[in-house]
Amino acid sequence: MLLNREGWNVSRYLAYRLYREEGLALRPRGRRRRRAAAQRRERIRSTAPNQIWGLDFVADQLADGRRFRALTVVDIHTRESLAIEAGQSLKGEGVAVVRNRITVQRGAPKVLFCDNGSEFTSQAMDLWAYRNGVRIDFSRPGKPTDNCVRGIFQRNLASGMPRRSPGPGRPVVDCGVKATSSERGLPTVKGKVGVELKALHAEHGLLEINAISDAGLKFGQRIELSVHYADGTINLHSVLWGVRGSQVEETFGIEH
Repeated sequence: MLLNREGWNVSRYLAYRLYREEGLALRPRGRRRRRAAAQRRERIRSTAPNQIWGLDFVADQLADGRRFRALTVVDIHTRESLAIEAGQSLKGEGVAVVRNRITVQRGAPKVLFCDNGSEFTSQAMDLWAYRNGVRIDFSRPGKPTDNCVRGIFQRNLASGMPRRSPGPGRPVVDCGVKATSSERGLPTVKGKVGVELKALHAEHGLLEINAISDAGLKFGQRIELSVHYADGTINLHSVLWGVRGSQVEETFGIEH
């Protein structure tokens, strides 16, 4: 990485061979950290526009269950949205394209606030930061308040995304991604012809009832969902306990 920073386009294998041929002593390898920069030692405060950017991803899903990500870039001082790049497969290359586009328009910042995701800890990001004199300031694990301005922006963005709303033929079910899974597609409704689960949010789901359906759903009625993904540790248990508050409401025996 250090050779690449100085403009030497050589592989690590060539550098290692030359190192051994010269008889140089190899230094003991310390604890490996796949990280392009250290965590912050002191809190940095923005005093001018374009001084600090905050980068992060927002994840959500469409009504048909397909998931997508959106890269958000925020000016921490002005709280201006510099870019929102959405896609179903945004990786390090996508981050580089957006980052370079903004840099051409506004110039590079002094500091980048971001988390420890692989898109931000790569060597490509480190090399770009070195060449542009940018310091990368990673969030501390378990400290979301390090980048609170970015977090507030993300919540506002998520709340403004268009979503399906409850209404005639679109009842709400008290079950969301906290209670079930959508990793292999949305669950299907069992025993209810013409009733389909169209969206899952954090704590609720949205059903859609076709015009030809005779399900006759009523308020408070229970429905059964068939999930396309199961917990791989379920075979380690013999009983599941359904708890609401401090009361056990129901138990489910598990047959092995």
